[in-house]
Formats: sequence, structure tokens, C-alpha cells
Amino acid sequence: EILVYGYLPMMISSQCIEKNMNKCTMENKYIEIEDRLKNKLKVKCCCNIWEIDNTSNNRNCYNIIYNPIPFGLLKEADEVKKLGISSLRLQFTYENSVKTKEIVREFIGNYLYNMNNNKDKFTKGHFNRGVL
Repeated sequence: EILVYGYLPMMISSQCIEKNMNKCTMENKYIEIEDRLKNKLKVKCCCNIWEIDNTSNNRNCYNIIYNPIPFGLLKEADEVKKLGISSLRLQFTYENSVKTKEIVREFIGNYLYNMNNNKDKFTKGHFNRGVL
């Protein structure tokens, strides 16, 4: 199996970003932060995952900060096919149903029908360096 699409985590933070910015709501949800270059980064808040004790106020929040540009091997369909991999993975995190359908159609078009669709901007990760 090879990942051909997905938002990749850039960092896992062992602190609660929401708490540092305002107040932790103890919800497992996505929030958005902005970096110094004005990129909007999605952050998954993972709160109250490991409850230590029912009466404890200690919380164990952590955050997953995602790259603002999704990983995608859409244009590289021919190269990926040459690798002889038996399955491809599209990994969805916070895409809505409309965006998910659009991405699936693009990848099916490129990988099954050689349509060369590519409307979106993707990062290639280390694929061009031979790392799968």
C-alpha cells in the first residue's frame, strides 16, 4: 500500500493550544491557527483522551498540527504504477463530502483512466527522493 493523498501531520504538540490561546473546551475538534507566513494550519484537538481518574482535574490534551498543503501523488500516477504496489490509499482528515468526492474523482481519473487531472496544489513529501 502507498499513500497517494492526505494531509500530513507536521507536529504533535503535548500541550493544549486552545488552552494557551484562550480556554480548553475539552472537545475533540479541529481549530485553525495562523503561522508567521499567514498560512492557515488545521489543528486537531485531542482532549480528555487518557482519563487518569474520574475525579481528577488533570487533563491530557495534545494537538496534531497538519501541513496546510496536502500530500498528493496525482501527477505521479505513472511512476507509482511502475512500483507494482497492490493498493493506493487516499487518507481524508477534515475534508467535507464535496471535496472528498472531487479528490476521489481526480485520483480515479488519473490512476485508472490516465486523464491527467490536477487542479490542486500538492506537496510530494520525499517521493522524488525515493522515500515511500
